[in-house]
Amino acid sequence: MKNRIKKLANHMKSLCFASLATIVVTVPVLAATTAEVDIEWPCIQGYVPEVAVAVVWPEPIEDDMVGTWRKNNEAKKLVNKLGALEQFDDAARDLIETFAESIPEDQRIDVYSQVADGVVYRFNQRRSDYFKGIRKFTRQQIAMSKKVQSHLNELVSLEDKTDEESIKRIAEIKETTAWQQRIFDRRESAIRLLCETPVELETLMGDVLRDLAQYLP
Repeated sequence: MKNRIKKLANHMKSLCFASLATIVVTVPVLAATTAEVDIEWPCIQGYVPEVAVAVVWPEPIEDDMVGTWRKNNEAKKLVNKLGALEQFDDAARDLIETFAESIPEDQRIDVYSQVADGVVYRFNQRRSDYFKGIRKFTRQQIAMSKKVQSHLNELVSLEDKTDEESIKRIAEIKETTAWQQRIFDRRESAIRLLCETPVELETLMGDVLRDLAQYLP
């Protein structure tokens, strides 16, 4: 009885720790060498809270131009439509082309840069929401892992007990821990999909900005 309980506890600990390892250590190697590991960030790609417009737009945007898209009604309408896209399709291309045709060539750099600034702002807002969701999900996984560990510790403490109440409790712990582990593993399999979402969003933003940039003089 004692050996069986110990083997079960050790086995379930190994399962729990193996799953938790994807949360704790699945971060870029470079990041791990330059900063403390962020246990709430489970994704392979580095945690970059905000995309800088200078990285994704070919024209410099001066500080006094940042946010001015809100004062240009037409630019604001386009920003809000492009910033809410779920995919970049012909309809989105037509939106950009129609807008481009309405802007005199000598104003295009400034106006397009306003739109680019706004598009990056909107996509950053969406990325932030995804990041918060990923972190919340990871915190829940960590909390669940701690619960499993607590039950395993209790199981080990009962391994020498032979009274009826202890035997009943051992059976309860086995059932509860197995159930918790199944849920943990099922949720763990969803992390990769969650991590892909902000990457897909960044790709979509890049498609929008590249199409917009082709109309620069």
